[in-house]
Formats: sequence, C-alpha cells, structure tokens
Amino acid sequence: MTAPPEPTALTVKERKHVTVSELKEWLSCPLRHWYRYKLGLWSDTTTSFFALGNATHAGLERFYSPLDPRNLDLAREVVRRAWADEQAKVNWSEERDGRDPFMTGQTALALLDASCAEPEDWRPVAVEKTLYADIEHSRLGKLPVPLKTRVDLLIESAQGPGAPDVVEHKTADKSWPAGKEHSEVQPVAYTMAVRANYGHNPVTTHNILVANKAPKVDRRSSVRTQDHIDRLYVQIRALLDADERGGVYPNPTSWAHERCEFRAICDTWEAHPQPLPTGRRLQLLVPGLGDYAARVPGATWHGKHG
Repeated sequence: MTAPPEPTALTVKERKHVTVSELKEWLSCPLRHWYRYKLGLWSDTTTSFFALGNATHAGLERFYSPLDPRNLDLAREVVRRAWADEQAKVNWSEERDGRDPFMTGQTALALLDASCAEPEDWRPVAVEKTLYADIEHSRLGKLPVPLKTRVDLLIESAQGPGAPDVVEHKTADKSWPAGKEHSEVQPVAYTMAVRANYGHNPVTTHNILVANKAPKVDRRSSVRTQDHIDRLYVQIRALLDADERGGVYPNPTSWAHERCEFRAICDTWEAHPQPLPTGRRLQLLVPGLGDYAARVPGATWHGKHG
C-alpha cells in the first residue's frame, strides 16, 4: 500500500458547516479560532476540568444507551477507561488548587454516581446524536452552510419518541446562577436541530453536575423560540463575514489567553496573515501539537480566507 503524501503546507480548510463550539471560539479569540478551525492546528493537551468533564460525559453516554440503559457498573468502567486517556493529556504541574490525577478521577466517578442516583423518568431515544439544520432567520433568509450539533441525550417527550426532548450534561466547578439556563447558546442549536429533523420544538433539560467536595446535581429546563434562533443567526453570519474578510486578530483579554497553547506565537503576532514557525520550531512552541507540525517543511498556509 502506498503511503499518503506528506503535507507541504497548512491549508485553509473549506467550510462545510458551523457549530456553536466554533462560534464560541471565534467570539473568544479570532486568532485561536483561525489556528484551530481554519488551519486544523489542534493540540492534544487539555486542562483537568475539561478532562473531568469528558470522562464523566463518557460514563453518562453509556448509562443512558438505549441498548442497555442504566447499567451503572458498565458506566463506571467507561469513566475509568476514559479517565486513563484524558488524564494523560493534562500538564498536572500547571494545575491549580492542588488537583492531582487520582483525586480528579475519583471526582469523575462521584459525579457519575450522583447524576445516576438523581430521580428522573427519562426514556432514552438516542445518545450523542449528530444532527444538521439550516440556519434560517424569520426575515433574513437562510445562511449558505448548515448548523451541525451533537445532542448528548434525546428522550421521549409527552408526544412520544418521534418528537424527542433534549438532555444536556454540563460539568461545572460552581453552582449556576439563577436564570443561566435561559441564556445558554447550545440549546438554541438543539432546538434548531430537533425542529429540522423531528418537527418538534423540544424542552432542553440541563443536567448540571457541580464538582464540589460533595458533588451536586442541579436540573433545570428551558425552551428556545424563533427569536433565539434569529439572534444566533446574526452571530453566525458575523462569523461567516469574518471568514470572507479575513478578519483575524488575537484577543489577550479572553478567558483562555493565559493558558492558550498558542500563547507563544500569539504574543509576537503583528498582522494577518502572519507566517507561522515551521517544522520542529512550531511543534516546540505549541504544546501538544504532535508530529503533524514537524512534517510541515515549507509555507505555513495558502488559499483563500474561509
């Protein structure tokens, strides 16, 4: 078998869809968004908090699997395996509050146990379901690319499994303030996706798992309307406009700036497009970038913006 050719440049990726995660990244820092979503420079490093959330989420996915729901023993085993992978991506020397791999892994199991012990009457329809939907404003029409979303858990609504509601699992380091469930953006995407694929306006239940010393489960429900979809449309349109203009710049005020993997090259940024270091130099400057960067010998990007 012939080996695939080595990459010769970092190519601007063609847009096929947009996600809420990408929109949030762009709103947080357009330069980080450029590196990740447009050039494909994804680091395999993470923080202990995100690792905790990923491991807990994997266990909840298994617990609510429609094929064998509510098997806690298997769900706990999934958390253990997921944590073994996730904790290896964390630079524990940079973690605050004395967090360590063992205790954080125990917290993931405790969050799973607390969530599974909380009473509910959910009838699972699907877990980790990927759905697409047109992004359509009530007056301004439809955007040229669809929205892609991945729903944590679809459950039967009062209208049956053909008109499902949504459960979103959220790991938090502190309790949500009152009303936060009504300002979250992700449920807008869920609403669009369920409307498009099932013809139903869903209720989203936020399954909030608070990682205190004694794990806390907080469940809240919210509903989104066309007004919410119209506001999301405007934000996504701004992202697509920035694609066309090449509007890329760093945001040192972003919450992610302090521990951003691109911090070393961000601090020397002057104008877009700015050449990236190549090969091993890029690999050393961006933690967790892996071997891909080391194989890029020449130009750092080419093609049209967006």
